Amino acid sequence: MNESVADAQPLQGHCAECRRIKAEYYRAWRAGDRVAAEAWCVTMGRHQRVAH
Repeated sequence: MNESVADAQPLQGHCAECRRIKAEYYRAWRAGDRVAAEAWCVTMGRHQRVAH
């Protein structure tokens, strides 16, 4: 049986690790630390491939 869009489960929010990585990224970005911000982007990509 096909599930209608109305019956679909809503998407879950970000996991705790995603929230932590995003917070660290924005902290680095606001501080102007482009090297750290880039490293957090890489970390997020790796986390998403492994965990999601």
